[in-house]
Amino acid sequence: MTNNFNEESHAKGKQFEDFVQNKLFPKSQYRIIHRTSDFEQNSVRFVTNTLKPDFKIKSLVNNKEFYIEAKYRSKTYNDVYDILSDKQLESFPEYAKEAPIYIAFGYGGEPNEPEFVSLIPYGSDISQSMSPEEILLFNVKDYPIAISQIHKIDNEPKANSLVTENSIIETEPKDEPTQKTTGKKKIWIGIGAIGVIVILFLLGSIYKNESEPINHEEMLKNKVMSYYEFANNYQYDSLTKYLGTRVNWYGAAYQKPSAIIEQAKELQKRIPYLQCIVNPESFTINKQQDGDYYVSYDMVYKRRKKFNQKDEVYNLKMITTWNDKFMLNSVSEIRK
Repeated sequence: MTNNFNEESHAKGKQFEDFVQNKLFPKSQYRIIHRTSDFEQNSVRFVTNTLKPDFKIKSLVNNKEFYIEAKYRSKTYNDVYDILSDKQLESFPEYAKEAPIYIAFGYGGEPNEPEFVSLIPYGSDISQSMSPEEILLFNVKDYPIAISQIHKIDNEPKANSLVTENSIIETEPKDEPTQKTTGKKKIWIGIGAIGVIVILFLLGSIYKNESEPINHEEMLKNKVMSYYEFANNYQYDSLTKYLGTRVNWYGAAYQKPSAIIEQAKELQKRIPYLQCIVNPESFTINKQQDGDYYVSYDMVYKRRKKFNQKDEVYNLKMITTWNDKFMLNSVSEIRK
């Protein structure tokens, strides 16, 4: 937090901080360990801990602690959003050693009811300013924010458990040759036992592979589920490994994967909140004579343009075909 806020910007910041505390991280799920001193206190006397992020929060589910810096912007400046001040760039690395830091960034609408909210993980490579497209990648789809949505960052130092060859040699007795010989015998017996176990394991694996054929239906089901996992996390470039060379895309002309990815990115710009929920129990998979697979399943498709709007919800029957290499050939939908 800086000293040069005017009263209007301070009022907006205070409203958004209250939104973060009460709506994003409510007391039913989180405990506020620390809240940084506000503008009025700093205007009388500067308090050192104002260099900290706005909140230090503890999850009541798993006791994880993390910092939250609350930022609200009503519009961009030179096509970017300023997300960190100069002083925060200097002070945050020190606090990040204690606990992970996240920037709860609200934009558009009003500070007490923003149109969009993103939760941006702080790191050494973070920029002081970010474009709207970059911030959209961290959009929060709903609130309160579940602890499972918080990025897991382990800041605890790990002890070096590596045992060197020298340390092993130094622990052996130097003046008892009989014990050394016995130790060698034990080592060889141990190695022999391990060898027998490995051979039995390999034989068991071979037998299992011969007796249990590959379950192509289960593999296809898992591939469909992972496809939507990438889509729900806006990792569109990762979808290329699921798409065939030319895909019949919702009844339109056959399209290349690159064109499909670009369409998905453009759709996200217009409708930032998208979610596909596939029912894993609804799959029907049939292998066709040409080797392709006919795959259908039920899916709930949710979308909304603004953070504070209600979801548009569509119940769909998805109809897809996948080739013998498990690459998507066509996709269409039927609204229920």
